[in-house]
Amino acid sequence: MPASTGFPGLTQTQINVLIAAYAAPSSHNHAASAITSGQLALARGGTAADLAATGGATHFLRQASVGAALTVGGIVSADLTTALTTPPAIGGTTPAAGTFTQVDVPSGSDYIRLDHSSGRPRLTLFDSGIINAVFTTTAGGTLSLNAPLAVTGVITSTGLFAAAGLGSGTPGSATVASIPSGSVRMAPPLGSPAYLNFVETGGSFRGSIGFASGSNDLVYESGGNGTWGTGTERFRISSTGVATHLIGTAGSLSSVVNAAVIGRNDTGTPLSGFGVEWKFTLKSSTTNDRASGYIRSLWNDPANVAAIADLVLISAHNANGTVTERVGLCIRGGASATQLGFFGATPVAKPALGTWAGLTTDQKLDALRDAMFTLGLASYV
Repeated sequence: MPASTGFPGLTQTQINVLIAAYAAPSSHNHAASAITSGQLALARGGTAADLAATGGATHFLRQASVGAALTVGGIVSADLTTALTTPPAIGGTTPAAGTFTQVDVPSGSDYIRLDHSSGRPRLTLFDSGIINAVFTTTAGGTLSLNAPLAVTGVITSTGLFAAAGLGSGTPGSATVASIPSGSVRMAPPLGSPAYLNFVETGGSFRGSIGFASGSNDLVYESGGNGTWGTGTERFRISSTGVATHLIGTAGSLSSVVNAAVIGRNDTGTPLSGFGVEWKFTLKSSTTNDRASGYIRSLWNDPANVAAIADLVLISAHNANGTVTERVGLCIRGGASATQLGFFGATPVAKPALGTWAGLTTDQKLDALRDAMFTLGLASYV
């Protein structure tokens, strides 16, 4: 009698055969439409998420962490962990095809902004949210910088400004500027002065050299704050009228100030005749720069304990470039009094005519003639 198995009349062996015959195989195929619910695990090639409501243009599969479900979304900057070989468009358009609005980060940080101003490109450097420098271009293609340019390295460009370097050192070395002729150009806005400021490390302004707006006069100003006109004018080379205009402001209103100093300090011990001169030249009927005169200062006696100097006024006779000096006056700083010499005569002290009482007219005339001869104002013939 077979054991009771829930299947009357069948033994357990027969039941096992039936189960094996009708059980689903461990490996089989199903149509995709047959899977209508659930989420396919990542380990089985699924997403572990329902993606039916996500997606669209510019969206991609992404995974936040290892083992996390796959989602769909756009690429953000944090997703780019390595540099791109070809950068994407900035500001929604490519540089060659459109206009940038701006590229920056929130105020309060250090950043760079690239945009347009009056239809021209502009590069602005921000330091902690404050404008530090602005690079712009003019209609003529000139690059403009609104901040001082401090160069501590070496410039090796081949454009308008070409230099071997800027700094201090031996001329011609890699730390000293070697600027070709005509390579430095100042082009301020129309109606503004063109000038150079000289500033010490630390920001102390020492002076400016340049041209006032609308002027061809070269001017040197001492001091000031870096804005043209705030310093004191000390020197001017005029384009019209007086060629050189020297201005001094030191001292009281009843004193004389040194407007200019012409000097000489050679190595070694100066001898008699050591000096400097101011030479004058003029164009002759055919030739430029013919010598026409001199004002000469030289030592008669260079001994430092009581040095005596001569100040000489000389005119020139110039015959086709051959110059003959004609001394008109020599003033000597004598030890006890001024000495004079006219027409090349040796300087002497003021002649003393003595007592005229009892002298005849001829004797007085002789005394005057001798005095004038001594000074070089007369000669015996």
